[in-house]
Amino acid sequence: MPRVTIRYTADLEEVPSITSGLFEDSIEAVKLAAELLEKCARDAENKTRTEQVMLAVEEARQNLIKADQSIQDATDLLSGYESAKRSLEEDSKRPERPPAPPVPATEEEEAE
Repeated sequence: MPRVTIRYTADLEEVPSITSGLFEDSIEAVKLAAELLEKCARDAENKTRTEQVMLAVEEARQNLIKADQSIQDATDLLSGYESAKRSLEEDSKRPERPPAPPVPATEEEEAE
């Protein structure tokens, strides 16, 4: 199935929850793949079920691909999350610039 990249904005605090959901999706896809492969193992010796086994193997592979894609999405989000946190920490450690000294008025401005 073709994939598209969707970009959206989330609060920094929401990122761990979003990535957790992606990992949960991956777990479910892997569990389904494992169930399909267990069925394949049981049916593999039955010569009349070869086509069903092949279809189940392909479905298991597709689920593993989904799991891998969700894991990649989660790690990409976590990488961006860590980068944003580091940037915020660095910004908070920088001393604030003192306000610029006032610019003296020119003679023309004083005359007005």
